[in-house]
Formats: sequence, structure tokens, C-alpha cells
Amino acid sequence: MTDPAAPGTQRDALAKLVLESHQAEYRELSENWRLLDTKAQGATAIGGVFLAAAFAFARDGASQLVVCQKALLTIAIVCLVGSVVLAVLALRVRGSALPPIGEQFEDLVNDILRAPTEEHAARLQGMTRDQARLWKEASVEAASHNENKANLLRWSVSVLLIAIVAVAALAIWEIAI
Repeated sequence: MTDPAAPGTQRDALAKLVLESHQAEYRELSENWRLLDTKAQGATAIGGVFLAAAFAFARDGASQLVVCQKALLTIAIVCLVGSVVLAVLALRVRGSALPPIGEQFEDLVNDILRAPTEEHAARLQGMTRDQARLWKEASVEAASHNENKANLLRWSVSVLLIAIVAVAALAIWEIAI
């Protein structure tokens, strides 16, 4: 029976811990990607609704607006278009590194199986480290894509807020006059 305190066993346990950590990180990044997509879809929908309302307002009552009101309406429309464009850019499909599954994993296993039997234990340790490295690479790329998506969404929501304030100001102005 192998001594659990043996250095090789400790290395195996630590290597598996690192691998599991990278796998958990990738799962979390994938979930964040989905949440960002959902928020971008919402921003697109909200911007689209406000944009339709702004165009309807422009079509029906723009001729009766004073210069300041026309400026507010123009700002709102420009910001709404910008917000929708940014949200759609956040939704665009990007290629990214896949985690080490399928062919990559098969290659790692085949390397071990081709080695002499006495090398299998050392190669198994190496395989766990190789898997962790591949998961880490996939996570780093996923984190970069998430950050880009989040930045686009941040700008989209900020510009959407400016547009909503402009539309609200215009509506209040119309009601008050």
C-alpha cells in the first residue's frame, strides 16, 4: 500500500487540486459569459423599445419642438443607436479556446500508453499538470473575452442611461408646457 505522506502522492494530490481549480475557474467564466449575454440582450431590447418610441415621437411631433427639445431628441436617438450597437457588439460570437477535452485529452492518454510501463506513473503526473495548463490557457482566453464583453456592455448601459434621461427630460418638458 502506498504511504499517503509519500512525496509522489502529495504531488499527485496537489496537481489534481490545481487541475480542479482551473476547471472550476473555467466553469465560472462560462457562467459569467452567459450572464453577460443575457444582460446584453436586455440592453438591446430596452434600447430598441426606446429607439422606436423616440422615432415615433420625432415623426409625430418634431415639427412642434423648439430647438432645445430637438437637441434632446437628437441626443437621445444618437445615444440609443450607440447603445444598441454596443450591446450587439457584446453579443457577437467569438472563437475561443476550448478546455482540454476530446482530441487533446486523447493525445495526452495516448502519450502515456505509448510509454514503457515503468514510466506510466511519472507520465500520469505530467498529464495532470498538462491538463491543468490547458485548462488555464482556456480560462485566460475566456477571461479576456469576458472582459471585452463586459466593457462593451458597460458602455452600452452608460449610453443607454444618457438616452433615457434625455427622453425623460423631453417627455417632462412636453408635459409641463
